[in-house]
Amino acid sequence: MTDITLTVNLAPPEPRNPVSVYHLGQGFFLAGNRCLLNIEVGPEVTQCLVSPGVVNLCLSIELFLKALVLQTGNAAPRSHKLVDLFS
Repeated sequence: MTDITLTVNLAPPEPRNPVSVYHLGQGFFLAGNRCLLNIEVGPEVTQCLVSPGVVNLCLSIELFLKALVLQTGNAAPRSHKLVDLFS
């Protein structure tokens, strides 16, 4: 039997690093896309997780906007309001 070793990065994102925040946003974006796939769960039965997909996509937008704010040298607001982050 062969041993397999996997390296996993368990470090949290750096909240003031725009690249770290952007990569976290990518994770939520990919999770949202996966939730919105029509997945076959039985004979002639498919499932699409619309609500979790939308939530993950909204979180990704929030993090992408915060990464942009951080890239300008400003502090990202501690808000989940996309309108406030966009302005």
